[in-house]
Amino acid sequence: MGVLGTPAGEGHETMAGQRVRVLLNGDAGTLRGSNVAAVAEQVRTALAERWPDPGITITSKANASDDLARVLDDGPDILVVGGGDGTISGAVAAIHDTDVTLAVLPLGTMNLVARDIGMPLDLPSALESLIQADPRRISLGKANDRIFVSHISFGVHPRMVHHRDRQQGRSKLMKRLATLYSALVTWHESPRERVAIAAGNDVRRVETNLVVIANTPFAEGTGVPPKRGDLAGRELAVYVSKATTRIDSLRLAGELFSGRWNSSPMLDVTLSEKAQVVGGRRRRMLCSIDGELYRFTGGVDCRVLPESLSILVPPE
Repeated sequence: MGVLGTPAGEGHETMAGQRVRVLLNGDAGTLRGSNVAAVAEQVRTALAERWPDPGITITSKANASDDLARVLDDGPDILVVGGGDGTISGAVAAIHDTDVTLAVLPLGTMNLVARDIGMPLDLPSALESLIQADPRRISLGKANDRIFVSHISFGVHPRMVHHRDRQQGRSKLMKRLATLYSALVTWHESPRERVAIAAGNDVRRVETNLVVIANTPFAEGTGVPPKRGDLAGRELAVYVSKATTRIDSLRLAGELFSGRWNSSPMLDVTLSEKAQVVGGRRRRMLCSIDGELYRFTGGVDCRVLPESLSILVPPE
């Protein structure tokens, strides 16, 4: 998978006696409406096969930040986070460049971090993989003061995330149908914005409907959402859409779903340790960071933080 660290199989004994604490977000997409206490017991029983007495804290979206701080005050060696990308991103920001090792249980909608490291997306399989996993150090990205694991995007993708977030509270089927419909409408409208992009030795102004800055390049053929090819890489990949018409935009969508991130003629790709995006007339830029919406005033400066997070990666 292109990651560096302890070879698989060598870390199990040394990790067996470590202090493990679990933060479980009961508001995560796959847990909403379920018996969270029963899920917590399922997690406790599974993890106890490898780590004695894994303490579990059940949190909510509103209390996740405070509960995370309390769990970290308990001094864990391994922090297991069960939730969506927002919960996991908060934990990553808190523990990167520390001695705490992160473990991920994918309970959200997109589960970008879990996909990156090859973690199964259903809970029983994820738990089985987790008790066999070993630590690796992976690279992170930073956008101004925000840490990101996978990517930051501008243009049509944040608009799709906005439409997706508006479906919260609906049934899974209705949410999926509404999200699909809004995605098709957004791609069809596909408004273009004028931005200045600096990457490597290149500074240019472009009018585009999509800019994606990936924390190391996406692996070819991984579709949407994509996976990174080298988790310990040291270069950002800046993807800029060349679409100029609605037909082009729909064609680009097809290219991305087929996984042609690095070979599509509809994308301009630049590799660089640093990148900057500056908007046009709008003072505040809407963007998506690992699937969560943010607005930045002025430019957005991105860079790689090489091998700055220890995370448990399942065996290949």
